[in-house]
Amino acid sequence: MSDVVEKTLTALPSLLSLDSQPGTAKLSSNSKLGNLIRGITELTSKHEEEKLIQRELLFIKEQVSSPNTTMRQMKEVMVRAIYCEMLGYGVSFSYIHAIKLAQQGNVLEKRVGYLAVSLFLNEGHELLLLLVNTVLK
Repeated sequence: MSDVVEKTLTALPSLLSLDSQPGTAKLSSNSKLGNLIRGITELTSKHEEEKLIQRELLFIKEQVSSPNTTMRQMKEVMVRAIYCEMLGYGVSFSYIHAIKLAQQGNVLEKRVGYLAVSLFLNEGHELLLLLVNTVLK
């Protein structure tokens, strides 16, 4: 399992452009996703993980609802929300913000928005109509 985690950690920066230096294969030290992943891997119990994720979800909720959040910050917050969702924690408050990210910003930000929406929403979700209208634009 650690081999899978290691491969994931080395692939994420190039996929998400989180590293400040192109061509390197490590999460940058100021990457909040990298800090979150490192924090989770250093924990020893499920209870500690739940507390850490709950704090992270509160931070994500504040960031996505803040009007001062830039598109770049929103992209990074959405990546962390994707990670929390993949761990099995509910981030339903960020679904609409993922659709907004898919509508706005540059190509990379839209790409992260579409990735988030594809992971968050199932076939029968009520927000899919909004996403279809976004794609049609």
